[in-house]
Amino acid sequence: MKTQSPIHLEEKAFLFQKILSRMIQYYQKHPLPNLLIFSGPNKILKHYVVLHKIAFYHLCINQNHCKECKACLLLEKQEHPDLIIFPDDKVKIGDVKDPEPFSIRWLQKNILVYKPAVSPIRIVLFPAAEKLGLEAEIALLKTLEEPSPYTKFIFFTPSLDQLKDTIISRGVNIPLKNFSLEQMHKITEINDYEFLEILGGSLDNFYSIKYEFYQTLKQKILQALEHPIDLIELEDWSMQNSKIELENEGLQENQFWELFVHVFLQCISRSVLYTTLAPKFMDFLIGLRAEQPGLLPYLTSRLFYELFYHIYLKTT
Repeated sequence: MKTQSPIHLEEKAFLFQKILSRMIQYYQKHPLPNLLIFSGPNKILKHYVVLHKIAFYHLCINQNHCKECKACLLLEKQEHPDLIIFPDDKVKIGDVKDPEPFSIRWLQKNILVYKPAVSPIRIVLFPAAEKLGLEAEIALLKTLEEPSPYTKFIFFTPSLDQLKDTIISRGVNIPLKNFSLEQMHKITEINDYEFLEILGGSLDNFYSIKYEFYQTLKQKILQALEHPIDLIELEDWSMQNSKIELENEGLQENQFWELFVHVFLQCISRSVLYTTLAPKFMDFLIGLRAEQPGLLPYLTSRLFYELFYHIYLKTT
């Protein structure tokens, strides 16, 4: 499989998002709105756009991505003090007297009261705006109602439904969509359409799901469909690798099991087993997404019991 530099790959992906590319071209030549909202999938592409298509233009001292000014050099090093990126975690309002870093009160008291340090404006990015706590959201709303001429906000959210109408009404929304199979083929240059199908049109999945790992998982599932011993071994292998991936900063545990379900369903898509097992997998995913502590071992044990019963016991 060919390898491409992330920037080259993301640039190709950017061009396939027609609404996104047109609106960004406009904002490269015009002032940013007080709040820009990127809604929809593909968070990695959103980050690429904010850094390479917005920050490099609007934070550049010469306003043209000159690559030579102090602002551009700091952006290249990811050390620009006027590009403030909040973590993906839940954002809190913060203590009144001594607000912790990356809380709303910290932003209001320690950042927004001052002019930008280097650039003409500052950009404040919330990459998981849907995780704003209620109090934090209300406090931030007051800032958005009386915006500073020096500060522009950017929100990422998987869906506009996860933001309050009062927030949405104060911003300009740029929607992103998933890519088609053919677009993913052109972006990634991967010819295995079954793997591209698993990626679900998401550039994020392309970075988190390694092709070699997908091939290994698929092969083990196909073997498990041929012999009961292999199904038992698949359970042991899956339990171990769901944790190994997490330790190696690959897939999160829930992401591993989501992938497991999709690959298994792909392997039985043309089998009579699909109609029987698909509801079992859906029940498993519902339980998985509930994210209740300690529930996963029970869910996986029940799932593999159902698999063993319907594949080998019920048919004998």
